[in-house]
Amino acid sequence: MSEPILTARGICKDYRDGDDVCRVLHEMDLTVQRGEFVAVMGPSGCGKTTLLNVVGLLTPATEAARLELDDVNCLQLSDARRTALRRDRIGFVFQRFNLLSTISAAENVRLAMQLKRVNPDGQVNTVLERVGLGKVAHRKPGHLSIGEQQRAAIARAVACQPALLLADEPTGNLDSANAESVLRLFRDLHDEYGLTIVMITHSTECAKAADRVLHMRDGRFVDD
Repeated sequence: MSEPILTARGICKDYRDGDDVCRVLHEMDLTVQRGEFVAVMGPSGCGKTTLLNVVGLLTPATEAARLELDDVNCLQLSDARRTALRRDRIGFVFQRFNLLSTISAAENVRLAMQLKRVNPDGQVNTVLERVGLGKVAHRKPGHLSIGEQQRAAIARAVACQPALLLADEPTGNLDSANAESVLRLFRDLHDEYGLTIVMITHSTECAKAADRVLHMRDGRFVDD
């Protein structure tokens, strides 16, 4: 039986607008097993990305009873240690790719590995070939197709072998053919390497790639 890689309990998140306080997440509980592929579905504005940002240590919860990642109690970490844990143990894939436009796909991957203190020698080309970009690794993002840019972003995220991959609407800017290709790549990486993935999506078709689908509405998980 696998063990949890992510455990969150009682997660609440508020945003303040002047004197008004808006609660976006309402005492949410989430457990993800090591090696699991989970999709979180819900309409725009339901809090999916906020939840991803909290469990990905990009933003702190307003209230939390428990938040553990890879056996580390994140609620007791200083800002510096949270940053280090996020850098070393989490990979991110975003809808907008977030590649550096002035350097090549290979250099984007190399830089990510250097920032995470992983030796990139011999590994950059390997990971780009694995995502189907070996022949265009020298190109800058502006000279890659939209689908190739997202593949480069995935290569950058997985090059350092993260404990957890968080993907926020990874097919949101892609046509159906490229979306299918990216989802197949996620599935292959999960099946081949046991990569743990939590993917945010509003698409039923995208969610079919996952092992388990959770549904959100108005800052809560709901039965569908």
